[in-house]
Amino acid sequence: MPGVTIGKGSIVAAGAIVTQSVPPYSVVGGNPARIIGSTQEYMTRNTKYNLHCKRMGRKEKMRFLLSVDASKLIRKPYMK
Repeated sequence: MPGVTIGKGSIVAAGAIVTQSVPPYSVVGGNPARIIGSTQEYMTRNTKYNLHCKRMGRKEKMRFLLSVDASKLIRKPYMK
């Protein structure tokens, strides 16, 4: 939106409609966007899911992911 500023180090969720200025180092999302938390909280919560497999080939990545401890994976609830 016109006149809105995004603070340094902030994270804006995909599809968020930012209608007010965002403070530095905050995470925002939604329509209209609202503050979800700080970037430090976000990093602390999600560090355990970082698997460092970005530059691996397909087969190497498959072997790696099958060998990873299940506690590092995000599981979606089964839906019927």
